Amino acid sequence: AKLSITGVASGDAGLKIVNTQATSALEIEQSGNGYGISVDSSGTSYAILARGKNGLYILQDDSGGKAAQFLRNINEAGTQPLVYIEDNQSNNTQPALRIQQGGAGYGLEIDQNGNMEGLYIDSEATGSHIVKLEGKRGIYVNQDISGCYAGYFERNLAEAGSEPLVTINDNHTSNTQPALKIKQDGAGKGLYIDQNGNANAINIDTESTTTSGLQIEADALTTGAAGYFYSNSSSTSTRNLVYINNDHASSSGTTALYVKQDSSGPAAVFAGGSINYGEHKHDVGEGVGVGEFYTQVAGSS
Repeated sequence: AKLSITGVASGDAGLKIVNTQATSALEIEQSGNGYGISVDSSGTSYAILARGKNGLYILQDDSGGKAAQFLRNINEAGTQPLVYIEDNQSNNTQPALRIQQGGAGYGLEIDQNGNMEGLYIDSEATGSHIVKLEGKRGIYVNQDISGCYAGYFERNLAEAGSEPLVTINDNHTSNTQPALKIKQDGAGKGLYIDQNGNANAINIDTESTTTSGLQIEADALTTGAAGYFYSNSSSTSTRNLVYINNDHASSSGTTALYVKQDSSGPAAVFAGGSINYGEHKHDVGEGVGVGEFYTQVAGSS
Protein backbone atom coordinates (compact mmCIF):
# COMPACT_ATOMS: atom_id res chain seq x y z
CA ALA A 1 0.00 0.00 0.00
CA LYS A 2 1.24 3.49 -0.79
CA LEU A 3 -0.47 4.84 2.34
CA SER A 4 -0.87 2.89 5.55
CA ILE A 5 -2.12 4.25 8.86
CA THR A 6 -1.64 2.15 11.95
CA GLY A 7 -1.62 2.63 15.68
CA VAL A 8 -4.73 4.80 15.82
CA ALA A 9 -5.49 5.75 19.41
CA SER A 10 -8.82 4.90 20.98
CA GLY A 11 -11.45 7.57 20.24
CA ASP A 12 -9.40 9.03 17.42
CA ALA A 13 -9.86 8.81 13.63
CA GLY A 14 -7.35 7.11 11.38
CA LEU A 15 -7.82 9.82 8.73
CA LYS A 16 -9.64 13.13 9.05
CA ILE A 17 -10.13 15.62 6.25
CA VAL A 18 -11.53 19.09 6.97
CA ASN A 19 -12.74 20.90 3.87
CA THR A 20 -14.57 24.22 3.98
CA GLN A 21 -14.61 24.73 0.22
CA ALA A 22 -17.29 23.77 -2.37
CA THR A 23 -15.13 20.92 -3.62
CA SER A 24 -14.75 17.25 -2.80
CA ALA A 25 -12.95 16.55 0.46
CA LEU A 26 -11.71 13.27 -1.00
CA GLU A 27 -11.56 12.42 -4.68
CA ILE A 28 -10.48 9.07 -6.05
CA GLU A 29 -9.96 8.49 -9.76
CA GLN A 30 -10.06 4.75 -10.34
CA SER A 31 -9.10 3.79 -13.90
CA GLY A 32 -8.23 0.16 -13.25
CA ASN A 33 -10.69 -2.73 -13.01
CA GLY A 34 -10.71 -2.77 -9.23
CA TYR A 35 -12.51 -1.16 -6.35
CA GLY A 36 -12.19 2.60 -5.90
CA ILE A 37 -12.69 2.10 -2.15
CA SER A 38 -12.55 -1.25 -0.32
CA VAL A 39 -13.53 -1.47 3.33
CA ASP A 40 -12.93 -4.73 5.20
CA SER A 41 -14.55 -4.42 8.59
CA SER A 42 -14.61 -7.12 11.26
CA GLY A 43 -16.36 -4.98 13.83
CA THR A 44 -20.04 -5.14 14.81
CA SER A 45 -20.64 -1.48 13.93
CA TYR A 46 -21.31 -0.19 10.44
CA ALA A 47 -18.45 -0.31 7.95
CA ILE A 48 -19.45 3.12 6.60
CA LEU A 49 -21.29 5.90 8.43
CA ALA A 50 -22.47 8.99 6.54
CA ARG A 51 -24.00 12.02 8.29
CA GLY A 52 -25.40 15.19 6.80
CA LYS A 53 -28.43 16.80 5.20
CA ASN A 54 -27.99 14.57 2.16
CA GLY A 55 -26.43 11.23 2.93
CA LEU A 56 -25.31 9.14 -0.04
CA TYR A 57 -25.44 10.04 -3.73
CA ILE A 58 -24.38 7.57 -6.39
CA LEU A 59 -24.35 8.43 -10.09
CA GLN A 60 -23.93 5.64 -12.65
CA ASP A 61 -22.45 7.29 -15.73
CA ASP A 62 -21.13 4.16 -17.51
CA SER A 63 -23.58 1.81 -19.21
CA GLY A 64 -23.79 -1.89 -18.42
CA GLY A 65 -23.34 -1.70 -14.68
CA LYS A 66 -25.40 -0.74 -11.65
CA ALA A 67 -25.48 2.12 -9.19
CA ALA A 68 -25.56 -0.13 -6.12
CA GLN A 69 -25.53 -3.81 -5.23
CA PHE A 70 -26.10 -5.37 -1.83
CA LEU A 71 -25.07 -9.03 -1.54
CA ARG A 72 -25.30 -11.54 1.31
CA ASN A 73 -24.24 -15.15 0.67
CA ILE A 74 -24.22 -16.59 4.18
CA ASN A 75 -26.65 -18.81 6.08
CA GLU A 76 -28.17 -15.90 7.99
CA ALA A 77 -30.16 -17.15 10.98
CA GLY A 78 -30.33 -13.83 12.79
CA THR A 79 -32.99 -11.13 12.79
CA GLN A 80 -31.51 -8.56 10.41
CA PRO A 81 -32.56 -8.06 6.76
CA LEU A 82 -30.03 -7.45 4.02
CA VAL A 83 -31.13 -3.82 3.62
CA TYR A 84 -32.99 -1.87 6.30
CA ILE A 85 -34.57 1.57 5.87
CA GLU A 86 -35.80 3.14 9.10
CA ASP A 87 -37.75 6.41 9.06
CA ASN A 88 -38.49 6.70 12.75
CA GLN A 89 -39.85 10.21 13.32
CA SER A 90 -43.60 10.08 14.00
CA ASN A 91 -44.15 13.56 12.51
CA ASN A 92 -42.50 12.71 9.21
CA THR A 93 -44.79 13.11 6.18
CA GLN A 94 -42.45 11.93 3.42
CA PRO A 95 -41.89 8.40 2.03
CA ALA A 96 -39.17 6.22 3.47
CA LEU A 97 -38.40 5.00 -0.06
CA ARG A 98 -39.26 6.58 -3.39
CA ILE A 99 -38.63 5.06 -6.82
CA GLN A 100 -38.97 7.21 -9.94
CA GLN A 101 -38.73 5.38 -13.25
CA GLY A 102 -38.85 7.48 -16.41
CA GLY A 103 -38.06 4.66 -18.83
CA ALA A 104 -39.80 1.48 -19.99
CA GLY A 105 -38.33 -0.71 -17.26
CA TYR A 106 -40.06 -1.80 -14.05
CA GLY A 107 -40.15 0.63 -11.18
CA LEU A 108 -39.58 -2.31 -8.82
CA GLU A 109 -38.82 -5.92 -9.76
CA ILE A 110 -38.74 -8.75 -7.23
CA ASP A 111 -37.45 -12.18 -8.31
CA GLN A 112 -38.54 -14.44 -5.45
CA ASN A 113 -37.00 -17.90 -5.82
CA GLY A 114 -37.45 -19.08 -2.24
CA ASN A 115 -40.70 -20.63 -0.95
CA MET A 116 -41.94 -17.49 0.80
CA GLU A 117 -43.87 -14.31 -0.02
CA GLY A 118 -42.22 -12.04 -2.56
CA LEU A 119 -43.69 -8.97 -0.84
CA TYR A 120 -44.83 -8.80 2.80
CA ILE A 121 -46.40 -5.74 4.44
CA ASP A 122 -47.35 -5.55 8.12
CA SER A 123 -49.38 -2.37 8.68
CA GLU A 124 -50.83 -1.03 11.94
CA ALA A 125 -52.66 1.79 10.17
CA THR A 126 -56.39 2.09 10.98
CA GLY A 127 -57.45 5.01 8.79
CA SER A 128 -55.43 4.37 5.64
CA HIS A 129 -55.02 1.55 3.15
CA ILE A 130 -52.13 -0.88 3.37
CA VAL A 131 -51.64 -0.64 -0.39
CA LYS A 132 -52.87 2.25 -2.54
CA LEU A 133 -52.57 2.23 -6.32
CA GLU A 134 -53.41 5.07 -8.69
CA GLY A 135 -53.21 4.82 -12.46
CA LYS A 136 -55.02 3.89 -15.65
CA ARG A 137 -54.58 0.17 -14.94
CA GLY A 138 -54.58 -1.01 -11.35
CA ILE A 139 -53.58 -4.61 -10.62
CA TYR A 140 -52.74 -7.43 -13.01
CA VAL A 141 -52.15 -10.86 -11.53
CA ASN A 142 -51.18 -13.80 -13.73
CA GLN A 143 -51.09 -17.27 -12.19
CA ASP A 144 -48.51 -19.15 -14.25
CA ILE A 145 -47.96 -22.10 -11.89
CA SER A 146 -50.72 -24.69 -11.56
CA GLY A 147 -52.34 -25.80 -8.33
CA CYS A 148 -52.99 -22.49 -6.61
CA TYR A 149 -54.85 -19.18 -7.13
CA ALA A 150 -54.37 -15.67 -8.51
CA GLY A 151 -55.92 -13.88 -5.52
CA TYR A 152 -56.96 -14.75 -1.97
CA PHE A 153 -58.74 -12.55 0.58
CA GLU A 154 -59.22 -13.77 4.15
CA ARG A 155 -60.68 -12.35 7.36
CA ASN A 156 -60.76 -14.52 10.48
CA LEU A 157 -62.04 -12.22 13.20
CA ALA A 158 -65.42 -11.43 14.77
CA GLU A 159 -66.08 -8.40 12.57
CA ALA A 160 -68.90 -6.32 14.05
CA GLY A 161 -68.24 -3.22 11.96
CA SER A 162 -69.85 -2.08 8.73
CA GLU A 163 -67.18 -3.02 6.17
CA PRO A 164 -67.31 -6.11 3.92
CA LEU A 165 -64.23 -8.18 3.25
CA VAL A 166 -64.01 -6.93 -0.36
CA THR A 167 -65.67 -3.81 -1.83
CA ILE A 168 -65.84 -2.87 -5.50
CA ASN A 169 -66.93 0.76 -5.81
CA ASP A 170 -67.61 2.07 -9.33
CA ASN A 171 -68.70 5.51 -8.22
CA HIS A 172 -69.23 7.63 -11.33
CA THR A 173 -72.86 8.05 -12.40
CA SER A 174 -71.93 8.34 -16.10
CA ASN A 175 -70.09 5.01 -16.15
CA THR A 176 -71.51 2.46 -18.61
CA GLN A 177 -69.20 -0.51 -17.91
CA PRO A 178 -69.61 -3.38 -15.42
CA ALA A 179 -68.11 -3.06 -11.95
CA LEU A 180 -67.15 -6.75 -12.09
CA LYS A 181 -66.78 -9.06 -15.07
CA ILE A 182 -66.09 -12.79 -14.87
CA LYS A 183 -65.06 -14.65 -18.03
CA GLN A 184 -64.78 -18.43 -17.78
CA ASP A 185 -63.70 -20.37 -20.88
CA GLY A 186 -63.28 -23.73 -19.17
CA ALA A 187 -65.66 -26.28 -17.63
CA GLY A 188 -65.42 -24.74 -14.17
CA LYS A 189 -68.08 -22.53 -12.64
CA GLY A 190 -68.04 -18.84 -13.51
CA LEU A 191 -68.95 -17.94 -9.92
CA TYR A 192 -69.09 -20.32 -6.96
CA ILE A 193 -70.43 -19.31 -3.54
CA ASP A 194 -70.19 -21.67 -0.57
CA GLN A 195 -72.45 -20.03 2.03
CA ASN A 196 -72.13 -21.77 5.40
CA GLY A 197 -73.56 -19.01 7.62
CA ASN A 198 -77.31 -18.45 8.17
CA ALA A 199 -77.61 -15.46 5.83
CA ASN A 200 -78.28 -14.73 2.17
CA ALA A 201 -75.66 -16.15 -0.18
CA ILE A 202 -76.54 -13.40 -2.67
CA ASN A 203 -78.27 -10.15 -1.76
CA ILE A 204 -79.00 -7.59 -4.48
CA ASP A 205 -80.23 -4.13 -3.52
CA THR A 206 -81.01 -2.29 -6.74
CA GLU A 207 -82.47 1.18 -7.25
CA SER A 208 -83.04 0.67 -10.98
CA THR A 209 -86.48 1.70 -12.26
CA THR A 210 -86.75 0.55 -15.90
CA THR A 211 -84.31 -2.38 -15.99
CA SER A 212 -84.09 -5.77 -14.29
CA GLY A 213 -82.51 -6.32 -10.91
CA LEU A 214 -81.28 -9.69 -12.17
CA GLN A 215 -80.99 -10.71 -15.83
CA ILE A 216 -79.88 -14.08 -17.14
CA GLU A 217 -79.30 -14.66 -20.85
CA ALA A 218 -78.69 -18.25 -21.98
CA ASP A 219 -78.75 -18.18 -25.79
CA ALA A 220 -76.75 -21.38 -26.34
CA LEU A 221 -78.86 -23.82 -24.32
CA THR A 222 -79.50 -27.35 -25.59
CA THR A 223 -80.55 -29.50 -22.61
CA GLY A 224 -79.59 -27.09 -19.86
CA ALA A 225 -81.65 -24.47 -18.00
CA ALA A 226 -81.36 -20.72 -17.58
CA GLY A 227 -82.18 -21.10 -13.89
CA TYR A 228 -82.25 -24.05 -11.46
CA PHE A 229 -83.48 -24.03 -7.85
CA TYR A 230 -82.82 -27.20 -5.87
CA SER A 231 -83.17 -28.26 -2.26
CA ASN A 232 -82.46 -31.65 -0.66
CA SER A 233 -83.25 -30.66 2.91
CA SER A 234 -85.08 -33.22 5.07
CA SER A 235 -86.53 -30.56 7.37
CA THR A 236 -90.32 -30.65 7.82
CA SER A 237 -90.49 -26.93 8.59
CA THR A 238 -92.89 -24.85 6.47
CA ARG A 239 -91.02 -22.90 3.81
CA ASN A 240 -91.08 -21.74 0.21
CA LEU A 241 -88.37 -22.96 -2.10
CA VAL A 242 -89.00 -19.95 -4.38
CA TYR A 243 -90.76 -16.88 -3.01
CA ILE A 244 -92.00 -13.89 -5.04
CA ASN A 245 -93.30 -10.99 -2.93
CA ASN A 246 -94.77 -7.84 -4.46
CA ASP A 247 -95.23 -6.06 -1.16
CA HIS A 248 -96.82 -2.72 -1.93
CA ALA A 249 -100.62 -2.60 -2.19
CA SER A 250 -100.55 0.36 -4.58
CA SER A 251 -98.53 -1.46 -7.27
CA SER A 252 -101.66 -2.55 -9.12
CA GLY A 253 -99.86 -2.75 -12.48
CA THR A 254 -97.38 -5.35 -11.31
CA THR A 255 -97.53 -8.98 -12.40
CA ALA A 256 -95.84 -11.08 -9.74
CA LEU A 257 -94.86 -13.78 -12.24
CA TYR A 258 -95.01 -13.50 -16.03
CA VAL A 259 -94.10 -16.35 -18.37
CA LYS A 260 -93.87 -15.73 -22.12
CA GLN A 261 -93.51 -18.78 -24.34
CA ASP A 262 -92.92 -18.12 -28.07
CA SER A 263 -92.59 -21.79 -28.97
CA SER A 264 -95.08 -24.68 -28.94
CA GLY A 265 -93.91 -26.17 -25.65
CA PRO A 266 -95.70 -25.64 -22.33
CA ALA A 267 -95.35 -22.24 -20.68
CA ALA A 268 -95.24 -24.01 -17.32
CA VAL A 269 -95.48 -27.60 -16.06
CA PHE A 270 -96.15 -28.58 -12.46
CA ALA A 271 -95.32 -32.17 -11.51
CA GLY A 272 -96.00 -33.71 -8.10
CA GLY A 273 -97.69 -32.26 -5.03
CA SER A 274 -100.57 -29.84 -5.48
CA ILE A 275 -101.32 -26.35 -6.74
CA ASN A 276 -103.19 -23.88 -4.55
CA TYR A 277 -105.13 -21.15 -6.30
CA GLY A 278 -106.91 -18.92 -3.82
CA GLU A 279 -109.22 -21.27 -1.92
CA HIS A 280 -108.88 -24.00 -4.51
CA LYS A 281 -106.40 -26.86 -4.37
CA HIS A 282 -105.54 -29.17 -7.26
CA ASP A 283 -103.51 -32.36 -6.97
CA VAL A 284 -100.98 -32.30 -9.77
CA GLY A 285 -100.00 -35.97 -9.89
CA GLU A 286 -97.96 -36.72 -12.96
CA GLY A 287 -98.03 -33.19 -14.28
CA VAL A 288 -100.51 -30.60 -15.42
CA GLY A 289 -100.21 -27.56 -17.64
CA VAL A 290 -101.22 -24.08 -16.58
CA GLY A 291 -104.07 -23.94 -19.08
CA GLU A 292 -105.52 -27.26 -17.88
CA PHE A 293 -105.24 -26.18 -14.25
CA TYR A 294 -106.92 -22.86 -14.92
CA THR A 295 -109.77 -24.62 -16.76
CA GLN A 296 -110.33 -27.06 -13.92
CA VAL A 297 -110.26 -24.35 -11.28
CA ALA A 298 -112.52 -22.04 -13.27
CA GLY A 299 -114.94 -24.92 -13.87
CA SER A 300 -115.10 -25.74 -10.18
CA SER A 301 -115.87 -22.19 -9.13
